[in-house]
Amino acid sequence: MKNSRKPMVVGLTGPIGSGKTTVARIFREAFDIPVYHADDRAKQLMETEPELRRKIKEAFGKDSYGENGRLNRAYLGQKVFADAKALKRLEKMVHPVVRADFKKWLQTQDAPYVLLENAILIKSGMDRFCDKIIWVNADENIRTERIRKRNPEWDDAHIRQRMHSGVQNSENTDIPIIRLENSQNIKYLTEKIKEIHQSILDD
Repeated sequence: MKNSRKPMVVGLTGPIGSGKTTVARIFREAFDIPVYHADDRAKQLMETEPELRRKIKEAFGKDSYGENGRLNRAYLGQKVFADAKALKRLEKMVHPVVRADFKKWLQTQDAPYVLLENAILIKSGMDRFCDKIIWVNADENIRTERIRKRNPEWDDAHIRQRMHSGVQNSENTDIPIIRLENSQNIKYLTEKIKEIHQSILDD
């Protein structure tokens, strides 16, 4: 069903390992806030959109996809995360498709606001859709441990590489930013999210 009144869009971003997925889950489960996970949708669209698949194969080789047609994330990751130019080339292909997909999704939502979760919200240009941005952060050592636990196959050099590749500057946007520190326990985080949720509703 098409929504005649567009909900407020609240961006959700922050560096890898900051806990964006946990924050999004609390908003969804505790307050029934719809969440658009841009990173997950990008991976899905890279598999389902024929024209995008064609461009990726053309740019990075047929091995970008396996025999089963699924995206070969390990292969593509090796191609782009050690090469800034290659990563930028891939992003230039993917970002417009994700932006169009988000706009379609937004029209189907009926809520006071939605969350647009994107690890590179500002770098991708998707901050333009946002009325506010929640910027999640955590101590670097805590982030490193979270990444290592989630991806035990990554060595320290690869973790540092991934942390560096996703850096974005909060000063590169004019959208109001709400800062959320996620270096403590889940109880503390949930209370902070409750305060943010209420402040958004009251605005």
